[in-house]
Amino acid sequence: MHHLLLTAGVNDTTSFNQLNEITETLVEIIQTGEAAQTAGVEIVSLEISDPIPPPVDPTGGVRATNETGM
Repeated sequence: MHHLLLTAGVNDTTSFNQLNEITETLVEIIQTGEAAQTAGVEIVSLEISDPIPPPVDPTGGVRATNETGM
């Protein structure tokens, strides 16, 4: 049995929504058998991790200073 590992990295031009779309498209072509037919192989399993959402700054960009402490 052979295993194929595909990884996709995030760059400055790939948005979180684009990564979700890529994931959905990949799952669809695997489930329909299109990928297996095109590659001429049998795909027996697939594991995909959801993209990690971009971090959110809970302070809204406000930074602590000596004056903001209690």
